[in-house]
Amino acid sequence: FEGEVTWVKTKRGFWGIQTTELGKINPLKLPEAFKVNGILIRGEVRLFPDSHSARNYGTIGELRGVERAN
Repeated sequence: FEGEVTWVKTKRGFWGIQTTELGKINPLKLPEAFKVNGILIRGEVRLFPDSHSARNYGTIGELRGVERAN
């Protein structure tokens, strides 16, 4: 995947990833180095389409081999 890291403004806020090919990804764990609003990242993701979270944002995913794309 390749996508843009986004800070989603809610009462508590959280990090999400907006991609072109997969839509929104709700990452299980986003490494600290990538918690920067607006950066582009790429890597692999294992999606859990049948799982849900209270965040109600995209598909939950486990990130692997993530790196900056810009």
